[in-house]
Amino acid sequence: MSLSVTCRASLARYDSMARRTVAALMLGGAGVLLSATSPANAAHFQHTQIVLNNLGGSYGFILAQDITLSRIAEQHPELQDEVRAAATDFDNAFPNITQRLTRAVESLIGREATANAMQRIETRVHKKLAAMLAPTVLTTDFSQRFLEILHRRAEGDDIPSPYREYLLATTYQDEPVYELYDGYYQQFSTKGHAKSRGVDLTLRLPASWGAKESRQPHIVQKWRNQVGTGMQLIVLEVYDLDGATINAQQLKVMQANQQLSRWAPQGSEMLDSGVTTINHRPGYWFDISMAQQHKNKRTLSHTRQYGIFINDKMVRLSCSAYQALPEGMSAVKSPRDRDSNSEFESLKTLCGGVIKGSAVMQTYETSVSR
Repeated sequence: MSLSVTCRASLARYDSMARRTVAALMLGGAGVLLSATSPANAAHFQHTQIVLNNLGGSYGFILAQDITLSRIAEQHPELQDEVRAAATDFDNAFPNITQRLTRAVESLIGREATANAMQRIETRVHKKLAAMLAPTVLTTDFSQRFLEILHRRAEGDDIPSPYREYLLATTYQDEPVYELYDGYYQQFSTKGHAKSRGVDLTLRLPASWGAKESRQPHIVQKWRNQVGTGMQLIVLEVYDLDGATINAQQLKVMQANQQLSRWAPQGSEMLDSGVTTINHRPGYWFDISMAQQHKNKRTLSHTRQYGIFINDKMVRLSCSAYQALPEGMSAVKSPRDRDSNSEFESLKTLCGGVIKGSAVMQTYETSVSR
C-alpha cells in the first residue's frame, strides 16, 4: 500500500515537473521559434505566436515522453517488452509525430531556424528531466504505471491540452475525416440551445477543432481547425421556414431549374450541386467559391454546404477552406481560374462525414423566439 502511495506521489511530481518544463518551453524555448526568422508560406498551420508556441510545446512533450521510456528500458531490462509495446501503441496512434511536428514548424520558419530552436528545446528537456529520472524515482511500480499511462495516451486520454489537440491536428491535417473515424471527436447537441429553434441534432466533429459561439442569430455553433487558429471553418445554422415545408420532389425540381443557388451567398460562384437524403430527411448540397475582402485582406473561399429540411426547419452545415490571395492581387476574374484547392477536397470529405454521421434529427416544442 505504501509503495503504491509513493508511486502515485512520484508520478504526480513527475507530471507536474513535465508540464512546468513544457510550459516554460512555450514561453521561452518555443518563443525563440517565433522570432527566429520571417514567416514562410505555410500550407497548413498559421504563423502566429500561439501556434508556434504550442507546436514547440508539443514537441517538448513528446521528447520528454521518449526520454522517460528510454530510461525505463535502461534501468529495468525486465520491462523492455512492455516498453516496446507501449511505444508501438503510441506510435501507431500518432505515427512519425516528432517528424510531423518538426515539418510543421519548418513550414513556418525554415529548416535552419527550426533545427536551432529544437536543439534548445532538447537541451532544456534533458536538463530538467535528469533529476526526475533518477533510479530512486524510476521504481518498477512507477515505470509500470507510466507505461499504463502511455497506453491510455494512445487512445487520446491523459494528454494535457493543448498538446492533445496539436498532436491530433498535426497527425490528421491532410485527411481530417480520419480523426473522426479513429475515434478522436467532440460531440455537440443542439437540444436546448437558444438558437436551435426546436431542432434536436447531434454532431461529431474532430477533437482538434476549436468550437466558438457566434453573435449571428442563426449560427448555432462554429468550429475552426488547428485548435481554432486555422483557415478552415465549419458553421452550423438553423432557420425557421415559417410553417413551410420542402420535400424531396421539390428539391429535385429546384436542382433541375438551377434554383439551389437561392441559399448561396450573394457574389458566390456555383461550382457543383445536387440533392441528397440524410437520416431519411430531404436535403441538398452545393460547392461554391467566393472572393472576399476583410480588413484590407483578400481571400478566396471554397465552401461545401449541406441543407437538410426537418419539418418546417432548415439546418445548414457549411464547411469552408480559405486561402489568402497573393499580395497585390486586387480582383479575381473567376474563382475557377485559381488553382485547385487540395485542402478543400479533404474538407469536403470531412463535411460529409460530419453531416452524414449526425443523429436524432427531429424537432421538439420550444418557446425560443425567431
